[in-house]
Order: sequence, then structure tokens, then C-alpha cells
Amino acid sequence: MSHALHLPPVVIETARGLSEAVERLDDHPVIALDTESNSLFAYRERVCLIQISTPTTDYIVDTLAVSDLSPLARLFADMGTEKVFHGADYDIGTLRRDYGFVFHQIFDTMIAAASWESSSSGWPTCSASASASSWTSACSATTGQEAAALRGVGLRPPG
Repeated sequence: MSHALHLPPVVIETARGLSEAVERLDDHPVIALDTESNSLFAYRERVCLIQISTPTTDYIVDTLAVSDLSPLARLFADMGTEKVFHGADYDIGTLRRDYGFVFHQIFDTMIAAASWESSSSGWPTCSASASASSWTSACSATTGQEAAALRGVGLRPPG
């Protein structure tokens, strides 16, 4: 049994720290993203944290401390970097609204799970080690509801 080393996340609270993190993230073909907002406490929520993960490092961007998030724009729009979300519509919607970010190469695990569950032929054959890109190619059935959710945030479904 292997014991993974769990390093503490890299907390980013400065413009310089954000620029350095984006430089390191440029080397990764797949990153995972999530946001945390204050929607339980405000009429119009505000993104408070952006979590970005790679297989080796977790970054937490404190959006209340870092006023200029523009270094993230290139990373988010990069066609060569796949962005993995769960419930991308909310995260992308708030990031687009608050910062004007544009996203390309999106994989939404919530839509992927719904596609699996709605498959009339049963569960698709996808290995646990498959990347989001190969899973999308092998299992690209998207229902009308899922396609509408993607269009709602300005994305096209796979296929």
C-alpha cells in the first residue's frame, strides 16, 4: 500500500504569489478548479477563494487579498490546459461575472456523472486512470438538459 505525501496547500495572498503559481500551473495539461463564495451571507455573492489543483499541488487563491487576478485569464482561456470542475456552471458563471474570465477546454464531472447515469446501454467502459480528455472521447453522450446547462455558461457539449 502506498502512502501519498499530503503537502499543505499553497495559499496565495499576493500578486507576486499568483504570478509564480500561474507559471508553475502552465506546465500541467490538466488542472482542477473550484470556487468558494459568500452566497449564504450576501444577496449578491462574491468569489472569496479559487482553489486550483494539480496532481502534486493544491493552490488556494484568496481573492479578497489579491486584487488583480488577471494572470489567471491566460490559464483559464488556454486551449492546451484542460480545466476540471464539478458543477462548472456556477463556478464559471461567477468567475465570468466578477472577473470577465473566458474558459476553454472544460470537463464537468457533474455532467459526466449524469451522462453515465442516463446511458441507456449501462455504464460506459472507462478505466479509473483515464484522463478527463479520454473519458470525454469515450463517453460523450450528452442529454438535452446537460447541453442546455453548458450553453448557459457559453460552452458547447462534447461531440
